[in-house]
Amino acid sequence: MARLNTATIIGNIATEPYVSLTNNTKRTGKLSFRLAVPRPPGMPRKYRRQGDERVEIPDYISVSYIHPDAAVVRAHLRIGSQVLIKGALVSRDDRALTMALGRPIEVMEFHAQGIEYLDNINWEEGRAYAAQKVYAEGSR
Repeated sequence: MARLNTATIIGNIATEPYVSLTNNTKRTGKLSFRLAVPRPPGMPRKYRRQGDERVEIPDYISVSYIHPDAAVVRAHLRIGSQVLIKGALVSRDDRALTMALGRPIEVMEFHAQGIEYLDNINWEEGRAYAAQKVYAEGSR
């Protein structure tokens, strides 16, 4: 069986991106956010009511990006930013849901290996943060 698990998705940041430190090292950050992705042509659509209108809703995908520069990438992003992400689908046990429901819960998320900025990017804040980070690391 071939060992191939790669995907490329384009979507808009749907939640405020945040960075946490990974357990394996204090220098590696984990950037997390939800991505709104429209359904491809030919797939059934999802709708919700907004007043008298039916509004199409996208699929939401949990994304994680583990990288030493995760905080710099985060500084460029905001809700609504459009990004292209290359990576792989991975599953993990969700401890909080497992404890709440009393049975093992496994969730799928997209593990990003590369993020390209496409639209609505916060260039000023990203540059300022990157410059501050380089200055702080250079002064050690």
